Amino acid sequence: MSSKESARPEQSSTGDDRIESVAAPKNCSCSLACDELKIMLRPDWNTTEYFGTRAQLESEGLIPAEIRWPIGIARARWNESGFEFVLAHARPDGFDGPRRGWVGCDYWSLTRRWQDCPSYHERVLRAKAKELRELLYRETSAGREENSRRWRKYIASQEDEAFQAFKRTITDLIAPPAKRSQRRAA
Repeated sequence: MSSKESARPEQSSTGDDRIESVAAPKNCSCSLACDELKIMLRPDWNTTEYFGTRAQLESEGLIPAEIRWPIGIARARWNESGFEFVLAHARPDGFDGPRRGWVGCDYWSLTRRWQDCPSYHERVLRAKAKELRELLYRETSAGREENSRRWRKYIASQEDEAFQAFKRTITDLIAPPAKRSQRRAA
């Protein structure tokens, strides 16, 4: 699929050329969250999300000129430079109420993700497999010996008076005093 073909908003579920949309509300006030562009990095999902007004997204150069902005609940999708982009209306921060109250507002979300990255579930499976390999290694003789070496180093550091004196000078390592609960006499 070419970049221009995928730049159109999603088609309706009926398959015709009409775009399903919700009419913009008459009293749309989205000043709650539109002061500046918000960028959210989501490494677990391999995505970057941008939230802001149309002018903010365009001024950052995030939206190509040939993209048709979606109407209502439709989305625009396109691929460029190894990324998949999805543009849609977004609920402004602090806005309560149903979707019809914000879907026509000038507040947008642009999601960018790698096209050929592993899925979230594949990344979770890889992390679990790595954790399992590490646990199995700890049960081998080499793993037990490594754990024993680390433990001996820890014990030696606890018995080293000079090191303990140094640690006491670092204020971030000093635990705050425990708060006592103050009970009132009845």
